[in-house]
Amino acid sequence: MQQMTELLRDADPLRHEPGLSTRQRDELLYAILGGVPEAPGRKPTRRRAVLAASAAVTVAVAVLFRPRLQAAMRFEVRLAEDKPSHGLDEVRVGGSGRSIYLHKEDVVTNSDIRAAKVIEGDSRLMYWISIEFSTEGARKMRAATRNHIGRPIAILLNGQVTAAPVVRTSVDSAARITGNFTKEEAQKIVDGLSIR
Repeated sequence: MQQMTELLRDADPLRHEPGLSTRQRDELLYAILGGVPEAPGRKPTRRRAVLAASAAVTVAVAVLFRPRLQAAMRFEVRLAEDKPSHGLDEVRVGGSGRSIYLHKEDVVTNSDIRAAKVIEGDSRLMYWISIEFSTEGARKMRAATRNHIGRPIAILLNGQVTAAPVVRTSVDSAARITGNFTKEEAQKIVDGLSIR
C-alpha cells in the first residue's frame, strides 16, 4: 500500500510539466492554490507542512474527480459491409434508402482528430467537412482500410451513419464528410467535433 507522501506526490498535476524545475513547479503549485512558498533557507513550520499537505490533497481530489472531457458531437469511423453477416448491425445511411452492416469496433473517434474545417461542396449551397487525423489516427485508418478496398466505411455523427463511401484506396491522414449541409450546419459539426 502506498504511503500518503507517495499518493500526494503522484497526484501532483504539475509533476510531469516539461521545462519546470522542482522549485518552479512548487512555486506555481502554491500560486495556483493561493499559498505562499517558503523563503529560501527558512525551515518549514508545522503549519506550513499541514497547509502544503492539505493543498496537495485538494489537488489530488480535483485531479481524480474532474469531469470527463467530451466533444459536443460524437464522431466515429467504422468498417462496414454491403451484405449481412454474423455480428454486424444493419443500419440505414442517412438521406438514402441504402442499408449497410456495421462492424462493432471504432476505427477512429474524436480523440484521433487533429483538425476539422468546413469546405465548399459541389455547389455554393452545399458544404462538407474536411477532417485531418492525428498521427495515431492516420495509422489506425491506414491499417483498417488497407484490406477493406471495394467495401464501405461508415462515418457516424452522434451514432447516425451520415456517409458510407466505398474504400477505393487505403485512407490515412484525412477524410471528408460529404452531404447536403448548409454552411451553418457544417460549421456546427466542425465546432462539435473538438474535445472540450
